[in-house]
Amino acid sequence: KCFPRWFDVFAGKEIIICAGALRSPVILMNSGIGPTTELSDRGIDQLIDLQGVGQNLTDHPIIFTSYLAPEADPKNTIDQQKALSEWCEY
Repeated sequence: KCFPRWFDVFAGKEIIICAGALRSPVILMNSGIGPTTELSDRGIDQLIDLQGVGQNLTDHPIIFTSYLAPEADPKNTIDQQKALSEWCEY
């Protein structure tokens, strides 16, 4: 593994959170952003009263597709282990 399990992130201007429909509200609410009653019921200090956090969640259906592709050209393949190692070094 090339990343620690936990790490701190600091930003000078803004942060975009993208953890999916179910986990993004959890991150926001644990950070004090969300509906007043939801946060106070859980003992979380509120920073921003944002009523829509955690509301109107819907599940997204998963559709699997498959197709037949021609055999891969050996000249166009990559060494996945080498690529991952190089990425971790970056």
